[in-house]
Parts: sequence; structure tokens; C-alpha cells
Amino acid sequence: MRLITQMIGEKRVLRPLVVVFLLSFCSLLLSGCGSAKSALKMVGLGSDNALSSIALESTADSNMDTPVAIDLLFIYDSSVTPLLIELNGPEWFTKKPSLTKRYDKEIDVVSLEVVPLSLIKKITLPKAHKNAKNILMFTNYRTSDGQYVAELSHFKQLKIRLLNTRYELLQEGGK
Repeated sequence: MRLITQMIGEKRVLRPLVVVFLLSFCSLLLSGCGSAKSALKMVGLGSDNALSSIALESTADSNMDTPVAIDLLFIYDSSVTPLLIELNGPEWFTKKPSLTKRYDKEIDVVSLEVVPLSLIKKITLPKAHKNAKNILMFTNYRTSDGQYVAELSHFKQLKIRLLNTRYELLQEGGK
């Protein structure tokens, strides 16, 4: 602002106009990025994930009529993600005790045991979930179709549907 003041010199009347112009220009830049939120993320000030809510629905025959263990991992240190994303569901659940001890400051885990024909309208997320660099989901299905790791960070309002041999991830609420 000092540079602008020097350029304008003693013409104090123009100073408010310059400020209005700069504010208008900045708002145009922000709207051109899609939203102020995405603009903040571009400069490192916004959240790394879009997730605001998770709902869960389990069909009557989910996991071949047996409960499904589900872990949602909120990862706050991006260097941990490559280590975890290589695991499948059974590997995660086998190594979970040692991994959660090793990375207790870098991850939060939300653990669920879901029986067939269940509905959870809103899963409680960790307080710091918006700060998570990545969000992964591991399931302990009986069949390999449901044992893969899922990356959830790009969802805003996620609905998880547990089916007979696998799960589906659905974006709720339109966008």
C-alpha cells in the first residue's frame, strides 16, 4: 500500500478509489477460481479434503450376512499415506495395533462394526477431520471384492453402501 501511496503522491482523494479497485480485483480473482475456499487452498490456507459428512447403509445380505469391520483413517501427515494406501483390508486390520501406535499423532481412526440391515445417518468424524491430508477407508469383507482400500478425500457428503460382496461409495446431495 505504501508503493501505491507514493505513486499517487499527495492526491488523497484517489487513495480510497485505489483501495476499492484492489478489493474489486481480488474478489474477481477469487470468483474466477470457483470459490474463495478453493482459492485459499491454492495458496496453502484451505483444507486438503472436501469431506463434511459420512452416512452408511448396510443391506440385509451385506458381507454375506455377517458384520463388517470398517476403519476410516484421517491422515494428517501426507508422508504416512503411501505406507497405508498399499494395504488391503485384512492387512490393515492385522497390522492396525502396531500402525496406530507408531502413527498415533499422524492419524485418527474411526472404527465401526456394522451388522447387516443397518443405517447410520451421520458418522461422527474427528474434530480435526478438515485438517486431514488424506482420508482412507479399510473394510474387512469376507470376499476380496470388498477388501480394497478407498480414498475418500474428494467426497463432500459420502454415503457408503455395504453390499453382499463389496461396497459402493456414493456422493450425496448433488455435487
